[in-house]
Amino acid sequence: MACEGPTGPRGPSGTAGVANIQSFEFEWTEDDVVYDEDDINLAYVTFSLEELTESIVTNGAVQAYYYNDFVTSSLWQALPYTRGIDDNGDQVIDVLIEFTYGFAAGEVSVIFYNSTGSGLISGDVLAGKVRFVLIPPG
Repeated sequence: MACEGPTGPRGPSGTAGVANIQSFEFEWTEDDVVYDEDDINLAYVTFSLEELTESIVTNGAVQAYYYNDFVTSSLWQALPYTRGIDDNGDQVIDVLIEFTYGFAAGEVSVIFYNSTGSGLISGDVLAGKVRFVLIPPG
């Protein structure tokens, strides 16, 4: 038996939600990376993002996804993400680079940290693109 009958009245408007989520992509090369003067294992790249308001910082959410085609399957990786590197070809992971992110109203950063303490690796490891997803409070 199917439901049949007249169309009912329109329902009330709902609360703002998914329609207000925004995402932004940024790309960089190693030349854009800033190396920390006090810690040779730490570097970062920062981007201006005026859409990241104080309201989102204090009451919403920010998510970040990292993409670099050194990953065999070229996938977006949710941050934080750790990449092991064989830096001498012996099939053993010698360096672990941690990719994470930070943000404040008006800006976002991708942060690179060598947790093995041997200084940062240069080259394509520190190039890539990131997608920041801004979720407003609600």
